[in-house]
Amino acid sequence: MSINTFLVITCPICGSQGEILYQGLKDRIYQIPGVWSFFQCLECKTIWLNPRPDIQEFQKLYEIYYTHSNDTFTIPSKEEITEKFKNLLLPGRYDEINHLDTFFLSKVNNGKLLDIGCGNGVFLARMREKGWDVTGLEADAKAAFIAESRYGLKVIVGRWEEVDFLPNSFDAIIMNHVIEHMTDPGYSLKRCFDVLKIGGELSLVTPNIESLGHKIFRKYWYSLDPPRHLILFSKKNLKELFKDLGFSDLNFYSFSRSTRYIVDQSMKIFLGGHVTDTRFNKNTIICFNKILGLSLISLEYWGNAIFNNIGEELVIVAKR
Repeated sequence: MSINTFLVITCPICGSQGEILYQGLKDRIYQIPGVWSFFQCLECKTIWLNPRPDIQEFQKLYEIYYTHSNDTFTIPSKEEITEKFKNLLLPGRYDEINHLDTFFLSKVNNGKLLDIGCGNGVFLARMREKGWDVTGLEADAKAAFIAESRYGLKVIVGRWEEVDFLPNSFDAIIMNHVIEHMTDPGYSLKRCFDVLKIGGELSLVTPNIESLGHKIFRKYWYSLDPPRHLILFSKKNLKELFKDLGFSDLNFYSFSRSTRYIVDQSMKIFLGGHVTDTRFNKNTIICFNKILGLSLISLEYWGNAIFNNIGEELVIVAKR
């Protein structure tokens, strides 16, 4: 299997010139063929994949993907979370996870909700249980089939840039690790604004290039994920994207729910080139990764109190 590509010479956010940040990268997760580079903008510091897979090739990138799993989802109890983090001196950790349970939306069970990139529907089914009237959109037909067959969800198969929705259709839109897969995030966010009702909310999560994990692991950072992640963001360039779209009440967060996992996967990439291989004893790696992961959770949590943007993921909640 080969992947057709094209060059992306200038920054897809501000149009400025960039320079090579990482090169010679391969797919470290699903072994899609190709050698990939990331450039970084000299002005807004956006990171983008160059060359980029042709849009007609995107389906090949997701022939094997985690959203094809039939795994069910369970919400940990407050007691389980408290027990897990009580020794990390993280008093607000439960509140952080509790916000994620409703995807940071201020409305908790009210109105029509669109999940762009709903995957296998696990999260969307949970939101339906909370009282939302839910619709899913998913470009990956395999994942959409699981969402429909397992959970009985209404899922539209297609890319957000190509599927039509009526204006003022939804009270809330969520995008969970989706915008980094999009070719034109500015246009995608403008479409979100258009289909939201007045007072509706958009909530999205995306990897944070200013995280401690990225600073430590650099080109081995799991969240780079070439060739599926096309554009990677910081708080600064996301603010730039939202600046002229008309949204109000923008709230930016940074949090560390995935730090342990990202440390574990990044270390495997560092040691063996991909997430299924390491060069050292497995038990040693598990122990080391656990210690490093817990340390980064603590550092990111307390560092956010000062810097507000060093967690592994960025959250943006915006109201129309």
